[in-house]
Amino acid sequence: MGTDEEWRSMLAFMEQHKIVPLVDHVIDFDDYERAFSILAQSQQMGKVVLAIGREIKSQAKGAKL
Repeated sequence: MGTDEEWRSMLAFMEQHKIVPLVDHVIDFDDYERAFSILAQSQQMGKVVLAIGREIKSQAKGAKL
């Protein structure tokens, strides 16, 4: 993945240019099999997030819940 310095540089670049990861699905942890199915079938266009608690869901604006 690179060095620690490269990682920090990438994060600074993302912050400076307001780049955020695309979250396609936010799925309850208990439904992890559905998440793996989505990945296996290449049905996502972005991140598939396993949510542990409600706080994570509220942070994924526009994601399919």
